[in-house]
Amino acid sequence: MNWEDSDWLDALDGATAGCWPRLLCVVKRGGVKGRCKRPSHSVLARHWRVTRDIVTSLEEAAIAHGALEIDDGDWVVTNWTEYQEADPGATERKRKQRTRDRKNKDVSASRLVTRDSRDRRRDLSRATETETETKTCTSPSPQKRGEIGNQVNALWRELGLETPRVYDWHHGAAKLSALTANFSDDEILAAVRRIADTPKLRAWAGRRGPSYLAEWVNGQLVLETVQKWRDEDDSAPGKETPEQRVDRLMAELETDETDDADAG
Repeated sequence: MNWEDSDWLDALDGATAGCWPRLLCVVKRGGVKGRCKRPSHSVLARHWRVTRDIVTSLEEAAIAHGALEIDDGDWVVTNWTEYQEADPGATERKRKQRTRDRKNKDVSASRLVTRDSRDRRRDLSRATETETETKTCTSPSPQKRGEIGNQVNALWRELGLETPRVYDWHHGAAKLSALTANFSDDEILAAVRRIADTPKLRAWAGRRGPSYLAEWVNGQLVLETVQKWRDEDDSAPGKETPEQRVDRLMAELETDETDDADAG
């Protein structure tokens, strides 16, 4: 039962009844097991910010109800043990709860260790597979493939070539890296310079950005140019330089594309 549900307190006015919890605090703070020295009513009234009559009325009502006694100048709260003393079984319940919490924590830690061990074994297996694939792979290393994309991006900016208003340079570099499986860096960069020197190609490439070189439809630039270059007889006399061959074959491509456009 809550203190405000007591009939004798309900019979008092609000200010007087509201001081009962304060009285219990005084007993708990200044006494032992519900017994403390009876304080001055004037002092309590000043601390509680009420009149002295309210303190006196509360004491008289508590004594009349049997909730409070005065024994040898001390206040004694008669039902202190029933309502204020700690539950004897609380300590045991808390001990059992701590034991359960500790067991649950140990189980969780064990599961975490098991899962972590399993993940590490799986990661080790994947790392072994990756290492095996890397050793048997004949294509350029990821670092090498990434370099050409960065080189093309840098040269593209250096030559003042346009790009779309929204262009993903990182994604474009990744697309360009695929060219290194078949073509050298010099071949790819030579095609970029050819784009910068050819107004028509420069306009088309500006709509797509550097990844124009690797696109299937319009990106035949490097692929067809270098493929024709390689298909030629390398042993022929008067062999052209790489730059000269790219220029000549690019010109042939421009002528073919112009003819196709006129025919359309």
